This record gives sequence, structure tokens and C-alpha cells, in this order.
Amino acid sequence: MAAIQETTMLHQGSEIHYLTYGRGSEAMLTFHGYGQTGMAFLKLEKLQPGKYTYYCFDLFYHGKSIYDPSHPPLPVDTWSALVASFLDKNNIESFSMMGYSLGARFVLTLLPDFYHAINQIILIAPDGITMSPWYKMATGNKMGRKVFYWIMRKPKPILILINIFAKLQLMDKYVLKFVGNEMNSMEKRFQVYNVWTMFRYIFPDVHQSIEILNHENIMVILFMGQYDKIVKEKHILSFNKKINTRQYFKLSTGHNGILSAALSKLKENKI
Repeated sequence: MAAIQETTMLHQGSEIHYLTYGRGSEAMLTFHGYGQTGMAFLKLEKLQPGKYTYYCFDLFYHGKSIYDPSHPPLPVDTWSALVASFLDKNNIESFSMMGYSLGARFVLTLLPDFYHAINQIILIAPDGITMSPWYKMATGNKMGRKVFYWIMRKPKPILILINIFAKLQLMDKYVLKFVGNEMNSMEKRFQVYNVWTMFRYIFPDVHQSIEILNHENIMVILFMGQYDKIVKEKHILSFNKKINTRQYFKLSTGHNGILSAALSKLKENKI
């Protein structure tokens, strides 16, 4: 493993932390899933030794990145300006991107401003192609956010409801377990609250994304898990079919296992 360099970049009062490793001539920017950090991508160098220099970001509310609490929810233009500053700082003129789950939203929202510089994008169980009705209800208006905040403060009623759903088999067991795990401490609950509410504008215009990808002939490599109950394949197939230049992989795994499986598949296919 090549030496890993840690950098914290200041931008408009916030701090974005990222890891740099590898010595390749091509830049690869990576964005992890919920509850992870940039460390999730450290095995990437084994895929294409010497091809890429990797920049693995901690998203805000994860790892060592800090979003200024006095700021409003993260706007797309602020996110784009931050990335533009990063590219300028590192003298990067063209790059590829990889996003897993939540991280895919951060990838796709950059397309309108950076399409001219993007070589390819790799999406792994991408969030943001469709919007969950639960997410829309919790973040889409002021009342919904107030109720969401109250639930995070006083979770007992929702935990009782989750147990009822489990007993009546009204929800998938994996989804119930996932929700239960993210509700079992105040710290976890408010990470969910901050990520959901403060990133609510980081959602791509999917129709625009498809137009840009096709017009610029940007390669999209998409990985989905056959048993993924969080990002379901049926919600992604229409998006995939509309992209002209693509590779699609359906892997025999669920949501938590797909990142590792996708990285192994990348190595196997020398992508």
C-alpha cells in the first residue's frame, strides 16, 4: 500500500477531509455511503496499480469532515464550488468519480458543472435515482422536519411501531434491522437527522443527468445487489437502460456487501 496522505481543506467555514494515495496519472474521486468514511475505498489501489491517484472524501457528518452548523442545508452550488476549489488546489483537469449509495448523489449532482472534465463514473447501489416517500415526508417540508426531529428526540413510539411491523412481517427483516441499528443511540439518530435534512438538496435531476451522460458520451459503470433491500434494482433499471455508454453488473449480495463485491469485480474485469 502506498503512503496515505490526509488533508483537510477549508471552504466557507466548513472542513472537508480526504485521503490521497496512489501515484497514477488519472484522478479518481470517491464518495462513500452512509455511516462510512473515505477509508472504505482504501483497497482501490490494488485494482489498477499505478493507474490512478485516489482522493477519498469524508462526506460531511462523517469522519473528520465538519459542516459549519451556522450554514443552511448544503446547496448544490456550494458543493460544486467546494469541488472546484479542490480541483484547482490539486491541479486536476480531468477525473473519474466513484460513489456508493449516499455518495452517488454527490457524484451525480456534479455532472452539470463538471461534465467536460469527467472521464467516467462508477455508481454502486446508487441513492438518489428515486426518492423514497419516507425521505420526502421527513425532509420535504417544515412540518415533516419538525416531526422527524421529535422522533429522533423521543424514539420510543417509532421503536414500538418497528417491533409491531417485525412481528406482523409488514417490512423486510433486513430493513427493520437496519432502521433499528440506526435508532439505538442519540448520536446515531442525530447523524441520520443531519444527513437527511442537511443533504436534502443534494439530489440529482435524473433526466438532466441522463442527457449529459449521453451527450458527453461519459462511461457509466453501475453495480447493483441482487438482494439489496435498501437500493432496489427495480428502481435503477430504467435509469440504466437510458444511458448509451454503460456497463451493468448485478452481484449476488445485499446492500452492505456490495461495495466490497463491486471492488472485487472491478479488479476481475480490469476496469
